[in-house]
Amino acid sequence: MNIVVLVKQVPDTYSERKLSGSDGTLDRDASDAVLDEINERAVEAALQLKEAHDGSGVDSVVTVVTMGPDRASDAIRKALSMGADKAVHLSDTALRGSDAVATAKALAKVVGTVEFDLVIGGERGVGRACCGGAGDGGRRARSARSHACPGDHPGRFVGDGAPGDR
Repeated sequence: MNIVVLVKQVPDTYSERKLSGSDGTLDRDASDAVLDEINERAVEAALQLKEAHDGSGVDSVVTVVTMGPDRASDAIRKALSMGADKAVHLSDTALRGSDAVATAKALAKVVGTVEFDLVIGGERGVGRACCGGAGDGGRRARSARSHACPGDHPGRFVGDGAPGDR
C-alpha cells in the first residue's frame, strides 16, 4: 500500500510572528516553525496503516509531501524521523504567498506524480484554522485533483471529513 501524507510546516504557536513589510505575507524567518500538529497525527495514522499491512505480503510505503520554502524541509525531516519512507518537497519562489486554491492545485499536481493508494490530509492546519477554512488543504487538493484528472487514478483522498471518506 502506498500512502501519501500532505504535511505543512507552520509557525510555532508559542513563537512571535511578524508580517513582511514588502508584501504582507508571514515573515517565516522571524518565527520558529514546526510540523503542523494535525499533520503530525496524519503521519502517525499512515504509519499505523503501514504497520497493520506489514506481513500481508504487500510492501507499504509512506511518502510525505509538502510545499514551502527551503526551511519546510525541517517538517519533512520530522516526518522521516517518525518513520515515513520518502518525501517530496515542492519549493518554488513563484509559489510564495499562494492562496489556498493555488496551493491545492500545486499539491494535487505533485501528488499526481507519486504512485498512491491513499492520500491523507488533515481537515485544516493550525496555521489557517482561524481563516475561514483556507487551511483545508486535503479537501482542496482532492477537489483540484479530481477536477484536473477525473478517474485516472484509483487512489483515495481521506481524512478531511468529507462525505464518503472512511
